[in-house]
Parts: sequence; C-alpha cells; structure tokens
Amino acid sequence: MLRAGELVAFATETVYGLGADATNVAAIRRIYKVKRRPAGNPLIVHVRDRRQAEEYATGFGDVARILARRFWPGPLTMVVGRGRKIPAEVSAGMPTMAVRCPSHRAAQRLLAAFGEPIAAPSANLSGHVSPTTAADVLAELGGRIPLILDGGACAVGVESTVIDLTVDPPVVLRPGIVTVEMIRAALRRKLGTKAEAIQTSSVSGNAAAKSPGMLRRHYAPVTPTYRYGQGEWHLVRAWLNRYRPQAWVVRLTCDDARPARGQEVLIHLSEHGEQYARHLYKNLRIADSHGYDLILIEMPPDRGDVWTAIRDRIRRASREWPP
Repeated sequence: MLRAGELVAFATETVYGLGADATNVAAIRRIYKVKRRPAGNPLIVHVRDRRQAEEYATGFGDVARILARRFWPGPLTMVVGRGRKIPAEVSAGMPTMAVRCPSHRAAQRLLAAFGEPIAAPSANLSGHVSPTTAADVLAELGGRIPLILDGGACAVGVESTVIDLTVDPPVVLRPGIVTVEMIRAALRRKLGTKAEAIQTSSVSGNAAAKSPGMLRRHYAPVTPTYRYGQGEWHLVRAWLNRYRPQAWVVRLTCDDARPARGQEVLIHLSEHGEQYARHLYKNLRIADSHGYDLILIEMPPDRGDVWTAIRDRIRRASREWPP
C-alpha cells in the first residue's frame, strides 16, 4: 500500500502516525487532504536508523550523530537540512526537514520492510487530540484510509521532542519526554558551556514552521476545554454556580477530590509525570466522548522534566479560564 502511494496508520512509541512514502509527492499531498491539515504545518520523516537519516538529509553533523547515538531509536526528532530525495511538500516548502527514528517494534519492522523513509504526522484530523490506540485512529479516520496496523497502546503517549539543529545553539521547538536537561547532558562534552544555552522556544503561531506541533491551538478536544491553576477550583466552581449552574462538566485533576457539584464528573490523573503523559490523550478523548458541556483541566505545577511537555500540550488543547 505504501509503495502504491496509499496511507497506512501505524503505532510508534509516542502516538499513532499516518504514514506515506516520504519520497512520493502525491502520497504526501494525500496526508494533508485526509487530515485536513494546514499546508504550512510540516511532517516528520521517520527513518529506520541514523544511516538512512544521513542518506536523505543534509547537515547531519556531529551534534546530530551524538543525539542519534544517545536517543535513537526513540522519541527525539531533529530538524536538519532537507535532502534532494525528500520533496518540499514534506516540509511546507522549507529547506529543512524534521526526522526521527521510532523505537516501537511495529514501526521498526514497517520501516525495514518498506525500505524508504515514511512521512507521518499523527493519525487524526488536524488539531484534534492525537491517537494513542488503533481504536482512536479508527474513530477519527475510519473509512478514510485503507489500513491501520494495531500495535497496542503507545508507551509514551505524547509527541516526540523536536530540536532544531539548523541554528546555533540548537533550540527545542517542541518539548517531549526527552527533556532539555537530557539533551544538554548528551551534548556537554561536544559543545562545552554552549550546551547550557539550549532552551525551549516560546515561539508558536499559525505560519509555516520548521516543526509540526507549533500551532497555538492543537491536540484539542471538540468539547470547549479550559485550564485553571492549582488552588483555583473554588473560583471556577463559584463562576459555574453563578453563570452556568446547569452545565455538565468533566474535570481532570491530580488530587483526590470528590465531585463538588451535582453536574460534575471527575477523572483522576497520575502525579507521576510519565504515567500522566501516557494517559493524557486517552483521558481527553474519554472526556470528549460523552457530550459534556465543558472540560476543565487543572494545570499541573511546573516541575521540569516531562511536565514541561505535559503543560505544553494542555496549553495547546485548552483556553485559559474564565471563558
């Protein structure tokens, strides 16, 4: 199917991807059409190993090789120069490309069998919550693609870290489970004190970008979704009782609270970062599937590590309270 230019959904360790031959312009365009994806939002090219990355990319230098040895296969995407075999459509017309080597066994076997790189954004409609099971993909894209490879539930649950290596010092464009601190540690011997200058970019918008996942509104449920800070639930509840007393809400929180309103459902999230990340999208999909009026998410504290990625995804999935 991939060789014929079709789209195939498959599991990675992060989320399910919607794959196409990364060298086939028509197949790449089909991804954008099926996902209803903005043309300025680039795709990630998945490769089977570092050698294949070097074959299809340019500027894959010492820093990229160090990061590949440390984090590949795994949830780190690197932005490097786009080689001539990869069409501009993959990268929203930019001369760069985002590339990674996934660690999921099904993704590895697929890449080895196909032999070419596979371009794959998340296997859902653009802007919606990313899928972490084959059932999620079926719910969103059933009837629109010919095949879903069921690789079970994704172990990581949020999208890969993206680091831009075309600038000096490198910049993390999208946080993930591979943290800035881990990247600095891997590059400290090579870059010295310059490694400490690696930061997470605060820039996001709707224009063409080097990396996917940079849109301000992304990974979002259909149900209106709002976030509130630690210790602010009493203010949210007072607002609801005054202005939306009949509204049914589902609240996602890390504490052991009980429902405080008659029309309230609680989903308890883990206090452990990796487990929280693994189940975040699943819980957002559950909250979105029952026809509630509002979804409310308690913003977890900024503890660094994977919590940076979690807070990033919540910000993009929700709006600030009050409405």
